[in-house]
Amino acid sequence: MKKEQEYKKKTSNLFSSTLEGSHVETVSTPTNTSSGIETDDDDSLAMDGGEPTSEDFEKSKINPEFTLKKEVKIKLIISELASSKSKKAQRMLLSPVMNTFHVGPKLGLFHCALMVGPFLIEWNNSAICIPRKCVSTAALVSADINSISTSTKVEETVAVLAKVITDWNVRNSYATFGKKSNEGNCQDFVDEILSKLGVQAKFTGPLDAFLKQLKEKGNSDLVFAPTNDFIEKFKLEKKSYQFVDHPSLDKFVQRLMDVDVEFQQKYKDEYAFLKSFDRAFWMRHFKFPNNMQFRCIEKKGEDDDDMECACPFKDPQETGSIKFVK
Repeated sequence: MKKEQEYKKKTSNLFSSTLEGSHVETVSTPTNTSSGIETDDDDSLAMDGGEPTSEDFEKSKINPEFTLKKEVKIKLIISELASSKSKKAQRMLLSPVMNTFHVGPKLGLFHCALMVGPFLIEWNNSAICIPRKCVSTAALVSADINSISTSTKVEETVAVLAKVITDWNVRNSYATFGKKSNEGNCQDFVDEILSKLGVQAKFTGPLDAFLKQLKEKGNSDLVFAPTNDFIEKFKLEKKSYQFVDHPSLDKFVQRLMDVDVEFQQKYKDEYAFLKSFDRAFWMRHFKFPNNMQFRCIEKKGEDDDDMECACPFKDPQETGSIKFVK
């Protein structure tokens, strides 16, 4: 019990030090061999970094409850597990059967994790969770599910995360199927954290349909299938669009914005869905910066010799969605 309490305290301190604007020492952790999510070894890249500043927490000494200048985002990250075409084909054969008999993970045979501020929180086949900064080599979707905007909420969130992580590290082992009371998979782990935080991951529109497709068909193709009204409004030629790379997604979204400059406000579900693809491409880009498949479209800058980002969702480093921590 004493060791458990010490571990809980260390986990809480790990979150607090970064969410309160302090430096966090990199912690070594067993490698997850299947999730496609990796630690960032040089400790320079923190994903989704809308963290409170140290100035915010200076204020908290005077006023315990105040609104943070920068919200702490909570994201759901869904990643590819299948590493080859044959494994993907096998999953597409198994998924409909598993769905019919209501067996297997809720989101199907895919890995899921949470990002809280700059931290990746996941349960994998190493059967241990150590919050860490990360990049992702296999992200399919990166979707916002909640945000924390007050100092009190940060403290409450840290306490919940420390407790759940400690409980799972001390008591649970990893299992995908045939689970006992002290076993669970990545999706069970995420579900418990969200439940304890009082957060419901509810999605609507095309993103909800995409997640159902993952489970029911095992199909991870990045496909957008707009409604007939949407097709008519934007004068689209096809009933569905598949995005095999970042530039094809950028060009498609830019086309929508050219037709209606208020696309983001008028079609919030479609915008959120396409943005979840975009942020996943960016996560891969930061791991493989020279891979043109993951790069956004570019345009000439003020100096004709320079190129700058022309992503319709903007560079996430500039918007604060992704932040480098020195």
